[in-house]
Amino acid sequence: MLLVLTALASCFATAPLASGTIETGLSPPITGPVCSVLDHGAVADNATLATKAIQATIDLCAAAHPGGSTVLVPRGSYRTASISLRSNMRFHLAEGAGLYGSTDPADYTISYQCTAIFD
Repeated sequence: MLLVLTALASCFATAPLASGTIETGLSPPITGPVCSVLDHGAVADNATLATKAIQATIDLCAAAHPGGSTVLVPRGSYRTASISLRSNMRFHLAEGAGLYGSTDPADYTISYQCTAIFD
């Protein structure tokens, strides 16, 4: 199943693709710190579960750059389950990148978030 997403270890000033070239022509362009899921152990083989590596990248990047940052998923196929995004963050799939949902129900977590407003 393909999750459709259009396209404080290591952060880059630019957005390198797996080939080492810089992705251009993005609207809006990528600015600020960029943290790659590869730096936290994600494997682009569509078999290895990358959920922990992707979530670690999101969490560490958000903590290191609360004013805004980009989590980069480079070219390749990543198997994942539930992830939680953070505020002030761009989650960017590079050209040729894909997120594929795990077929094992045990890989998914159920989380409840409830906000109550009282007068």
